This record gives sequence, structure tokens and C-alpha cells, in this order.
Amino acid sequence: MDEKKLTPKDIAPYMKISERTIYRTIRAQRCPTLVDLVCFSAALKTPIMDLFTIESDGYEIRVESEKEEEEQI
Repeated sequence: MDEKKLTPKDIAPYMKISERTIYRTIRAQRCPTLVDLVCFSAALKTPIMDLFTIESDGYEIRVESEKEEEEQI
């Protein structure tokens, strides 16, 4: 969200969760639901699959889609 200059407050209107819960999700303090991921995807205008990676010790939510990163190069 930093590269898009968006804050949890900016995307909260697109979400069905509170701003506090958005912060907790971004920090991997809670697992997002499918509905959360759809809302993040819409708010950030990026495909759902570009929002996260699965790792052995948990998950990480990404903000920038790989396609956008490639286009910037």
C-alpha cells in the first residue's frame, strides 16, 4: 500500500472490516477471509493472487502486483 500511497483508512470504505482489523491483517496478526481478499483486491485494483504469498511459517500480504512491478522496470 505504500507504493500506491494508500493507508488502511483509505481502503476502509471498500472493506467489510474495521480499520483496526485491516492493520492486523496487513501485519499478519489475523488470517484474511476470502471476502477480505476480494475487498483488498478491489480497493488496490490488483488480482487476488498478487496480494499474498504462502510461506512455511505463515503468510504475507503484498501490496503491489508483480505485473505492475514488471511494467515499472
